[in-house]
Amino acid sequence: MVQGALACGTEAECVRQELISHRSSAEKLLIQRFKRAKLECDLPKDVNPTDLARFLTSVMYGMSVQAASGASRVDLKRIAKTALQAWPE
Repeated sequence: MVQGALACGTEAECVRQELISHRSSAEKLLIQRFKRAKLECDLPKDVNPTDLARFLTSVMYGMSVQAASGASRVDLKRIAKTALQAWPE
């Protein structure tokens, strides 16, 4: 979803918009889930579900770009480990 939207030219604008829509839908689902997690006390009360969802999707999409660029499994695990250090307790 990331690479396709980046590679589309003006002739494939409808494809780019569809990929953007899919990413937006996935982020909205994460926001809803994080809101529920706050209500169930699985996340701290001071966590902003929207910010957390955007952070998580940014890391995931960044990892996708890294993987497509040849990052190793070890490299990707290190990125994930670093991202988890920022995860709210």
